[in-house]
This record gives sequence, C-alpha cells and structure tokens, in this order.
Amino acid sequence: MQRPLHGVLADSDSSLLSPFPESDMPTLPLPDGAAVPDLRPHWEGIRSSETEERTMILFENLSDSGVVVEVNWIDFNGQEISYGWLEPGKSRFQPTYVGHPWVIRDSNTGEALLLFVTQNALGAAVIHPGHRVEYSYPL
Repeated sequence: MQRPLHGVLADSDSSLLSPFPESDMPTLPLPDGAAVPDLRPHWEGIRSSETEERTMILFENLSDSGVVVEVNWIDFNGQEISYGWLEPGKSRFQPTYVGHPWVIRDSNTGEALLLFVTQNALGAAVIHPGHRVEYSYPL
C-alpha cells in the first residue's frame, strides 16, 4: 500500500515551479457569494485506492482573512491523516498517488472547505478569499 510522502513538502519560497501555465488549468470554483457546501454526506465511504501511479498536488492558501487551513489525506481505511497546516499566502507541493482523496479544513473551526480525489495530472487545490475553494487540473 502506498501512502503520500510526508516530509517532501516545499514552501512557496522554494524553487519548485508548476510545469503547467496557469492559463492551461481549467477551474470549477463556487460562484461568488455561494455558501461552502456541507461535504460530509459526500465522503461517507471514501478512502484511498491502492495504486502505484504517482501524481502531485499544489496546495495554495490565498485567503485574505487570516485563515490557516489543515491539509488531510484520507487513508485506505477512510480516516483523515493530517499533512500539516498552510498559512495565508503560502503554497506547497505534495507528492501523492492517483485516486487518493484529500480534505482541506479551516484549522479554527474544523469546517471542511474542499474534498477532492487526485487525478493523473498535476492538480491545484486553492483556497481563495472568502473561503471560495477550487480543485483543478490540466486536461
């Protein structure tokens, strides 16, 4: 069983750059002013699948309200495993595997802001001002 690599995270101050230009990354954001949906009913039974196919996620916190987010991987038993916190204005890359679900939570309230499953291309999970969130990946 493969699990994402801990300790291979890169701060936004590092020299790692995304190989995909921003213009090539389609997005599916919530409309402005839309409430963040309650994601709990949608992840019952969700767990990481066993795969050998590696991928990478860029986590980015663009929040303007000082929200620190917690990045959690959902393991093979459906349990959330913390992969640390991301302060506003920071970003980092996370090696993982295709088919692994991730949850991003507001570290103050525990509110789930984003639930997504990785694809077979570099993905970006972005927290925007006003708790607007998106997960996108190149086609």
